[in-house]
Amino acid sequence: MNGLQGGGAALGFLPAARAWLGDRLPNRGLGLLIALHVACSAIALVLVTALIPVDDRIAVPLDLGILDPTAVGVGVWIVIGLLTSARSARLEGRVALVYSVAPIVAAGWLGGPTAAAWVALLGTTERRELDGEIAWYGGLANHAGFVLPAILGAFAMHAAFAAIGGPTTGPGGFAAVILGAIVLIGLNSAMGIQIVRARTGRPALETIGVPLVAFAAMPFAEAALGWAFAEAYVAVAWWCALVLVAAESTAQSALALGQVEWYARHDTLTGLPNRRALDERARDLRRRPPERGGAVFVIDLDRFHDVNNTYDHAAGDLVLQAIAGRLSAQLRSSDLAARLGGDEFVFLAAGVATKSEAEGVRSRLVAAIEAPIDIGDVTVDVGASIGYALLAPAFDLPTAIQRADTAMFEVKQGPDREAA
Repeated sequence: MNGLQGGGAALGFLPAARAWLGDRLPNRGLGLLIALHVACSAIALVLVTALIPVDDRIAVPLDLGILDPTAVGVGVWIVIGLLTSARSARLEGRVALVYSVAPIVAAGWLGGPTAAAWVALLGTTERRELDGEIAWYGGLANHAGFVLPAILGAFAMHAAFAAIGGPTTGPGGFAAVILGAIVLIGLNSAMGIQIVRARTGRPALETIGVPLVAFAAMPFAEAALGWAFAEAYVAVAWWCALVLVAAESTAQSALALGQVEWYARHDTLTGLPNRRALDERARDLRRRPPERGGAVFVIDLDRFHDVNNTYDHAAGDLVLQAIAGRLSAQLRSSDLAARLGGDEFVFLAAGVATKSEAEGVRSRLVAAIEAPIDIGDVTVDVGASIGYALLAPAFDLPTAIQRADTAMFEVKQGPDREAA
């Protein structure tokens, strides 16, 4: 009996082991393609490292004892590559190649194919790989997809410069760098498209979209950036490029943080502030109540669901965006319009101290919302049920919104009834 139980446990382990491996291994076609890319890139890396010395132009001009100045120079560009690759995490990995081209181009221009290969291998490491957000074989495919194109791009760059001639800082050098970047990005895109097709089974035309846009838009800009960093590295100081890239990466981080903060406080469909922004305004009102008070209006659209049912949700989204634009047009500098969700909005009007003033604001809002809305070849109209509540004397915005919402519901249930 114990033997049977042991055999049953072993048999039960096999499906679990297959499932565990299945989650961690690519399918056969994708695995073979990645293995081919990795093998070709590894062979190319070994050959250029063994046969082609790194050009002295990339060397750090310091007496570093036992350390080879050219190897240290390659290390500097690997660090620069890591700084630029970190940006791909903030862009959710989309078109990550264009954010790693400049350091590879610069390393290839200064140090040749061997330097370009090692920067491509190590300097393209993304935070997503370290965090385990992409599969290990995906990381291998990404690095292989950079190494071989970097080597061939560096060869193309130096062959073109030998044919064109002239000083490295002249037009000939710049043209050669651009050609190398085009080769690098073109081959990287082609290898990436193969991987995506094998992974998703999508047709070629659908797969090529994003890399094609990147290839069309970025080679010149990234090549120019890489060339400028390389020339600054030689003509000014070796650490100059590191400082410039670190500063640029910091600026990008600040910009990305600002975008994150904006999206955290705004509705993505309409661009209006959201509930979090309303909560912040509530805290401001408690700390600094306005002198003449204010009123909050809760707006619920009428006949909005008819638009969704008659046409589609895309038409409904266009209606919401149009209403948001009309509410924004009614704002003064101290007012606020926000979307609570669905077809419900809030309008906060400062300086509204009496019910008669609030009725005037409500009439303006109703007139703005009820005007016909053109959606392509179709014109629709929606109404608005609006309830309001005065903020003074407590200036408790959440409670005022609840009172205004109750008043709005009464208006919606009985159009002839007066809002509170």
